Amino acid sequence: MQRLHRIITSINLTTPLPLPYKVLYQFENMTEESRHMLSPHNSLERRLQLAGSNLGSLVTTYCEAIYRGVTKVSADGEQTDDDAERIHKRAKDLELFVKNNLLAAEGTVHLSTFI
Repeated sequence: MQRLHRIITSINLTTPLPLPYKVLYQFENMTEESRHMLSPHNSLERRLQLAGSNLGSLVTTYCEAIYRGVTKVSADGEQTDDDAERIHKRAKDLELFVKNNLLAAEGTVHLSTFI
């Protein structure tokens, strides 16, 4: 008993006790995880808002790409139409040239029969 008394009285209670760092680290980690999970940047509403914003910009980009493609196709179509008209005019000119040569050749044949 005296030994127990001596052990109890030998303990100095005026000095601070060492902190239980392992427990404190666990609480700190849990606190950081909770802060991260509960932060406004990670809330479901914020994520939905970001997803909506990203979807809006994606739709805008998609529409712009389609518009550029349609504009290019339209310009290509106009160029093709112009080319087709030019080729058609040249074909008409060639047809007229061939007809005139044919008529001239027939006229030459008729003249040579009279000579």
